[in-house]
Amino acid sequence: MEIKINDIIRSYDFHFNTECYNVGIVTNVDEDWIYFTSHKKVWMGEEVEDFDSHMRTAPIGSMMLDEEFERISILA
Repeated sequence: MEIKINDIIRSYDFHFNTECYNVGIVTNVDEDWIYFTSHKKVWMGEEVEDFDSHMRTAPIGSMMLDEEFERISILA
């Protein structure tokens, strides 16, 4: 999966926990990080109102268990 600038992604905070995630628009991609502006943050199943929208996540394949859980998905 290739993630590009302007993709809308869902990024889970923890492997196998689908109750903590961010949804946002990718602003930059380099070899170490995927940077995105979060428009929605969910923590323990509840939407968070006040949060820092500047986020980053490690690219797929760079963290343990990435082969077993889709930690990042492209929504659009």
